Formats: sequence, C-alpha cells, structure tokens
Amino acid sequence: MGDVANIVRGASPRPIKNPKWFDNESDIGWLRISDVTEQNGRIHYLDQHISKMGQAKTRIITKKHLLLSIAATVGKPVINYVKTGVHDGFLIFLNPLFDIEFMFQWLEMFRPNWDKYGQPGSQVNLNSDIVKKQEVFLPNKDEQKEIGKLLDQIDKLYDLQQRNYSLIKLQKEFLMQNMFPTKSNLEPKIRFNTFNESWSRKKLGDYLKIPDKIKVDVKNTREIMTLKLNLGGISTDSSRKTLSLGSTTYYKRRSGQFLYGKQNFFNGSMAIIPDKFDGKVTSGDVPALDIVDVDSLYLYQYVSRHDYWKKAEGMATGTGSKRIHESTLQKLPITVPNKKEQALIGIMLNKSNEFIKVQELELKNLEILKRYLLQKLFV
Repeated sequence: MGDVANIVRGASPRPIKNPKWFDNESDIGWLRISDVTEQNGRIHYLDQHISKMGQAKTRIITKKHLLLSIAATVGKPVINYVKTGVHDGFLIFLNPLFDIEFMFQWLEMFRPNWDKYGQPGSQVNLNSDIVKKQEVFLPNKDEQKEIGKLLDQIDKLYDLQQRNYSLIKLQKEFLMQNMFPTKSNLEPKIRFNTFNESWSRKKLGDYLKIPDKIKVDVKNTREIMTLKLNLGGISTDSSRKTLSLGSTTYYKRRSGQFLYGKQNFFNGSMAIIPDKFDGKVTSGDVPALDIVDVDSLYLYQYVSRHDYWKKAEGMATGTGSKRIHESTLQKLPITVPNKKEQALIGIMLNKSNEFIKVQELELKNLEILKRYLLQKLFV
C-alpha cells in the first residue's frame, strides 16, 4: 500500500483536553473516533472545531481524503469530506494513486485481517509501517471506479433503509405511548374516531386465567420438543433427548395462550403461542395462561410496552433469582376499551410489528449482499 499512497499518521495537541486547542468559531473541524462510529466512516460534519493554536499541532486536510483508524475502533476506513484536523489515532493516505472509494471498500473487506497484529485478548496495534507493507491487488483505474461505485450504491441503499427502519420504529413507539391511557386517565391521547366511551380499569387476572397443568411424562418419551422464549420472541428448541431434561417437570401448552418467562418478564420476555406451536411444552419457569374475554392482540400489545413491564420488576419475589409468579402477574393493572376498539388497536399495532420485521429483513438482506460482494469483487 505504501507504493500507491504516502501514508502518514495524524497528530494531536497535548494535553488533548486543554480548551485552548478548540474554538467553535473555527472552520477547521476536529475528527474524533466517536465521529467515525456515529457516521459509519463517512465524515460530512464535525461538532468540535480546532483553534489556530491547535491547528499548529495537528495535520490539517481541506479536501476529500481516505483515512484509517488505528486506535479504539481499529482498522475502520474513513472518508473525510470536510476541513479537519486529524487525530493521531488515524492514518492519512496522501497523494493516492488509487480510486478512494475502491480503497475504502477494500479496507472494509480487509478489516478483520488486521487482527493478526494483536495478541489474543489485547487490542490490535496498527501503525503506518504495517499498513505500508500490506499487499493489495489493484485492477486498472476504470475498474476500480466501477467497483467502488457499485459498493457505494449498496451503502447508500442500506443507509436509506436504516433511516426508514428507524422512522417506522419511532412511529410504533409513538403509537404505543399514545394509544393507551396514562395511569391518571381513562382515555388515550389517540383513538379511532368512531369511539368515545371511557375505558375500564381492570387487573390482568380478569383476563389471564391459570389453566389446569398437563404434565408431560418425560420418562416414557424418547424425545421432546420444547418452546424457547427469549426477548426476540418464541421459537422451538431443537429436539432434546429425555436424558438431557434431568428432573425438570414439563407442561403442555396450547396455541393462543399467553406465555412469559418468570425471571425475564420484567425484561419483556412474553409471547402469544401461535398455532404451529400447539402442544409443545415448557418448564414451570415459562408458564402459559389462558386469555379470556379480551382481544389477545390487544392484551399482548398493552403488556409488551417497556413502560409497563419494567414497572413489574418491583413486584418480583424470591431470595435468589427474582421471579414474577402467575398470581403476581394477575395483580398487574390493565385498562380496556370495548371489544371492537380492542380488536382495532390490536390489529393496527400487530401490523406495525409485522412491517418492522419486514424492514429488519430488508436490512439483513442488504448486509448479506454487501458481504457477498466484498468477498467476490476483490482478490
């Protein structure tokens, strides 16, 4: 790499926290590692600016440059688009003989390989000599531009998708905060136009009933499929042989029941059991309750709010791991409208959840595509 650029290290005034090095009126920014993280390696603005005195102690760049982080977030490539003083935690590629976007993407692909310059359990220690000696295969300038252009388009598409995803999540959060009444009110801030009746205050026990427990005789069962509940939702654990179950007692669960984790309810561990998991089992630490006389989607959306389940932590009992037992869960409050309004709220918020999952999948697909291209477009 030293053949195709003059690679130099940035410089920092010392002590770095001295206010005399900085001036908000300066047109020269000050690039920090935190800026790289926040802007994902493409620097278009800087909040901190360096003073005239500080500029004499650093390296100033005034046009687009490629940099490489060698401290904290080690090996992260950076393209800087603004006037800035460069911290000594970065290398600068001066007078490059390569397309900057191409090399930015190549460095992104190569990033895990810098680990060989660190001891196990310690931080990678990069410097300009190591980077200069690193071998890189380059096509001609036109092909570099085409590769860089393609990968840049993928990055821009990902950024756009990320913004859409964040916006949709904010919209869902807004609805969750405003479509249910606050503790002192019996009407929410936002509701459908056709409804104007006050809501009713109840307890979860009015709608969540403890069913008869159906034990599973694991001694006479060669294999058993258990439900796995975590903060990401509900799934089936892999088939587990009876020998691995030990002395734990397991119970059959039914579709449509409210399933929650006794130890993790106050972290948001809960789900409605779907039809495909009917008849699967969980231990007594992951109980299931029958939902009666209330719309199940409404109840789930009401209870799954962070502001709701977090408050339950104070009701947990136990000398070791704290638990929310079924009888405790039934004492928690809930406010309900009539059945029709319940159903509409449940459907709307559930559709919003499904849309968020679609956006998450789109992000993952773009990540997979980018990784694939990075693996295949470079030697």
